[in-house]
Amino acid sequence: MQAHFRIYRLDTPTLTQDVAEVIGILQTTPLEFHPGPLGIRIHGGLEEVMAAICLCHRSLGRDHRILTTIVIDDDPASDTMYTTIHKESQPCKASS
Repeated sequence: MQAHFRIYRLDTPTLTQDVAEVIGILQTTPLEFHPGPLGIRIHGGLEEVMAAICLCHRSLGRDHRILTTIVIDDDPASDTMYTTIHKESQPCKASS
């Protein structure tokens, strides 16, 4: 199972220390994880993944108001979380 999660601080726009703290927490777990520009992808069993995300959520939530989003892909045949990327971008046209 894999999940992608992101934690938003609602009381300040600074994220650098938060990202470092989350990575530090995840490094204490046996789970495989991959930080990215839009969140963190984490692999493992459902209970272990949710426990790790909960640790991150509670740690950052001690001193700040936060919002955590989680996307879960529990397809056992899937090895990686895929994102569709369009090779040719089209200009956005406003409708009149």
